[in-house]
Amino acid sequence: MFPPKLLTVMVALISLIVVGVAGYLILRPPLPLLDDAGFDHAQISPNADGVDDVTTIRYKLARPATISIYLENEDGQRYYFREQERRSSGEYAVLFSGIVGGYTLPDEEIAGRVEKRLIPAGRYTWTIEAARDGETASTSGALEIANADSAL
Repeated sequence: MFPPKLLTVMVALISLIVVGVAGYLILRPPLPLLDDAGFDHAQISPNADGVDDVTTIRYKLARPATISIYLENEDGQRYYFREQERRSSGEYAVLFSGIVGGYTLPDEEIAGRVEKRLIPAGRYTWTIEAARDGETASTSGALEIANADSAL
């Protein structure tokens, strides 16, 4: 006795779906840890005049990772916007107005601790880094900060 045609078709369809899903999961190429990362503008002027005061930083993570975003001036000094912060997989976008982690200039004497501060005007190389279990990825580009008054 043969099984009914409907049962045979249903079993065949279910088998096809299971094999297709398994093949996709096994054979798909690994996605890069960090993708589509960058700054939307090559120059900002964070002087509160409403024109080019901010830029958007965008990136995608294929897997959870630790993220660092920093700017490095021509002398090699780094200014961190994000430093080793954990992120889950997904797409991210954040506005950057030139505010970075606290720092002091060599000739400044400041009582207390500077936690955040406007980055000095100048040319910078921005870098977005992602790290996870020994896997690392990064991308970089140029950003100019114009008309910034970083005096406290």
